[in-house]
Amino acid sequence: MTEFLSAAREAVAFVGGLAGLATASFIIFDRLIAARPTLSIQRSKYGDARLRIMNSGDDVLLIEQVVTSGPLNVAVNDSAEEIAKAAAHIPPENLILEPASQALLPIVPESGGDEERPAKIIVVYDRPGRRRWLWRRSASLKVRKSEIARFERATQVSRDLSGKKK
Repeated sequence: MTEFLSAAREAVAFVGGLAGLATASFIIFDRLIAARPTLSIQRSKYGDARLRIMNSGDDVLLIEQVVTSGPLNVAVNDSAEEIAKAAAHIPPENLILEPASQALLPIVPESGGDEERPAKIIVVYDRPGRRRWLWRRSASLKVRKSEIARFERATQVSRDLSGKKK
């Protein structure tokens, strides 16, 4: 009888351990991967390259900061003041994205410098309705200044071929 109880106790402990691992895996996936914004480079209606931040989650997304390292900066909008802030390396802060929405932020390249030097764009974000995680959440995108320039040249070529004016 004691052998049966010992085997049953081990079976319960094993199943409990598996349930704990499954729960921990789901929480880590939900906090780190499922709720993160999608970053990409997209062309605006004016033909210039923009940082696209897509909130594909079901919660409001608070962009706390957009930090860049390298020869690229990001502005909040097209106003002269915001472009000047981006050129002075003052990162955009506190943007709110509703569920299933996106933001297109202008990319401001630094003048001169190495075209092939990689730049990293880091978006620090939070989900205001959820519990705070152990560290600040972020999503990143690596891009080169030359890739942005090629993107914008391709836009100009397509305009030239279609016969549209600026």
